[in-house]
Amino acid sequence: MTRAARARGRIEAARSLWTGQVGAAYAAGCSLTARRSRVIRAATLGLLLALGACNSGDSGPPVPIGELPRLLADALCGNIGPCCQEAGFAFDAAQCRAAAEAELRQNVDEYSMLQVSYDAAAARACVDAYARYAQACVDTSEVLSGCGLVFTGTLTDGAVCTQSAECISRSCPSVPDGGVRQCTTSSSGSRIHGKLGEACGWTCTTNGSSTSCSGSGNTSGPGCYTNEGLYCDAAHVCATVPMLGQACTSGAACAGEAFCEGNVCVAKRTSGSCATSSTACASSAYCDSTTRQCLPRKASGETCTTHSECQSTDRCTTGTCRRRTIATENMCSGNL
Repeated sequence: MTRAARARGRIEAARSLWTGQVGAAYAAGCSLTARRSRVIRAATLGLLLALGACNSGDSGPPVPIGELPRLLADALCGNIGPCCQEAGFAFDAAQCRAAAEAELRQNVDEYSMLQVSYDAAAARACVDAYARYAQACVDTSEVLSGCGLVFTGTLTDGAVCTQSAECISRSCPSVPDGGVRQCTTSSSGSRIHGKLGEACGWTCTTNGSSTSCSGSGNTSGPGCYTNEGLYCDAAHVCATVPMLGQACTSGAACAGEAFCEGNVCVAKRTSGSCATSSTACASSAYCDSTTRQCLPRKASGETCTTHSECQSTDRCTTGTCRRRTIATENMCSGNL
């Protein structure tokens, strides 16, 4: 296997970790560059590149691609120290910089082998974002993907591709028996938003910087987004998400703090059974995997086994609900 092939394989394995969420930035009122192109993420930058930022007027000069690894490593490791110490993780700035720069440089080299373009101005915004959010100790899931415009796919739909990173649509699906792969818009992350009454193939939900879709029938059709009050019904048409007390189809979405049970949208529970649906529990509760009961989310400092047990502002870290933060043992050591 050639070095290029090995590199492409590593990138493909984690490509979803570097997919820019341009729509999320617009929803938050950010001013993005006019290019509006989708970004490709490097394999090991997933957590870092979830750090978002809108372009600001006080940004520095554009970043040459050769300088990107060093500047990103400096932005992270020069600011994350206090956050690591607060979280109880060992931190050595020099070690963090050396490890981060080496890994970032390898990733940039691997992406240079693909059919992608590099935006030096977007890279500057990305570097600035690293510094701001590392210094603020903000969790990656709570910020926008401001690094989403650094590497951009250049291939249009139908073009032969080797990796999803090369496609503007961010989708280069595998084909049976090693056949020719082509760029397509069928990825849920780039799915067209359907309108009320239009034919559809998916019900999609955007949560922060991520989008999930479930298919039904016409899988080549657009998605109906629950965030916009729509879902793809049994007739494969975008329909209004039913409200509390209205009829629903088993497994379909219901509006607000409701879920579908017995073909009727009922209120989510703070206690009681969640045996038939993990979505039965209210936002202040979680579905215990052992008892299949809705239980109150745990307070900071309590023991846990999964993130869902903790408050929305916390996550389960080393068996304890702790405040969400950018600091992890790997991040603090520069192992991205």
